[in-house]
Amino acid sequence: MQVYPVKVDGVSSLGGDEYNDLAGGELNNFVQESGQTLSAGNPSQLGIGAANYAAHGDFFTDSGSPDTYILATQASKKGPNAYIDGMRTRFEVGNTNTGASTVNVASLGVKDIKQADGSDLTANQLSVGDFVTIFFDSSSNFFVLGETSASRNPQFLANGLENAGLGVSFGSGAMTIALKQKNGTADPTGASPVKLGMRDTDQTNGGFNYRTKAVAASLVISSGSTLGLTSAVESKIYVYAIEDGSGGIELAASQRLVSEDELITTVAEGGAGAADDKFTIYSTTLRAGVPIQLIGYIISTQTTAGTWAQTPTTIWIGREPYRQKIVYIKDLKTSGTNAGATTANTVHIRDLNDITGDISIANLVSDQFILGPGDYDIEAHVPSYLTNRSQAFLFDITGAAYLIDGIAGFPGAGGSNMMNLMVIGKISLAITTTFEIRHWTTSISAQGLGLGANGTNNPQTGEVYTTVKITKLL
Repeated sequence: MQVYPVKVDGVSSLGGDEYNDLAGGELNNFVQESGQTLSAGNPSQLGIGAANYAAHGDFFTDSGSPDTYILATQASKKGPNAYIDGMRTRFEVGNTNTGASTVNVASLGVKDIKQADGSDLTANQLSVGDFVTIFFDSSSNFFVLGETSASRNPQFLANGLENAGLGVSFGSGAMTIALKQKNGTADPTGASPVKLGMRDTDQTNGGFNYRTKAVAASLVISSGSTLGLTSAVESKIYVYAIEDGSGGIELAASQRLVSEDELITTVAEGGAGAADDKFTIYSTTLRAGVPIQLIGYIISTQTTAGTWAQTPTTIWIGREPYRQKIVYIKDLKTSGTNAGATTANTVHIRDLNDITGDISIANLVSDQFILGPGDYDIEAHVPSYLTNRSQAFLFDITGAAYLIDGIAGFPGAGGSNMMNLMVIGKISLAITTTFEIRHWTTSISAQGLGLGANGTNNPQTGEVYTTVKITKLL
């Protein structure tokens, strides 16, 4: 290494004033501008200063606005005196971009920020709070967007949420569900937006889109709309973000839990108190074939379904903790009441009049049960008494088809022979579908659909006949 008194030409010597300027000026300035206080007893300050500049000398502070980023050096550090090819610049984004964007580094002049292929940035590529790296391309005279902190964590953002919360309020019998920041009270803003990842609109594309919401967003469930809730029964309402068709996001709600690999079609809430179906996804405006992302859910018990007034007992943000969804549908009769008679070579429709368990996945109406789109395991038990050859079935009323054949049985016509016929299988539904349990018998029997227990000292409180267990597969 050259000694200080020799100039860079390697021949000429420094004069006294020149040497003093170097030692007392330039070197002192370098140490101080790197964030240190001069210390006569520390011979390592030049090395520390060099390390500081190498670590974060290219990190700048953003004081601009959306799409216009103005970068200044931190504290007393010096910036470059010109744009040079390959120059790396890093900064924390102060405002989310809405499209094509520019940058001005250390007052050197405004330059475009482009993607690697030379195209303009699209909305939300620079999101508030992200740490961004850009590189100057002198041949094209613009900066190229490199890595962002969001791009380093695609596995989280592909199905995750940032800074997301929910708020619920009531007025005039209506319920307003609002997207909030993570504190659950403040609306999203440009400085503190809600962020999430959503699947691509092309289901053959394995990529995802990074979405932000920087303004208030809400969904009103109008007075009279029940969302399929029953009065005085605890129910769970799922709240979703959906794409609005132009890259923005808005809210939707339903009692139905939707898989996020789907593209869904919603129904407009309408504002007139007619959003009453348990399995429909409701949004302010009808959206067709759009991505969906679960934000959370609300557990609510309303005194009168359609009159929204009672505060939720639970508001949950994020994915639902895994709980298997099972509902039981039965034919219950008073003690000593038989299930009914059979006739020869006849298909009977079995009574169903009681539903318990997670009723969010099924409705029961007039001996028929209704399931929304999804996959289900079905297990039905159907008693048959003195009916000879017999068999039970799951019948799809909507599609007019027998979906599952049960195990055949032979509860003979002689003696006291009752058999529990079984129907077991899996079904996959693309639409809301109505079902019933059917039972074929070959013989006439006065108690063919089931003989009650009604025995002496029997502690029963009632008779149980046809029983259907339905498990929603997640």
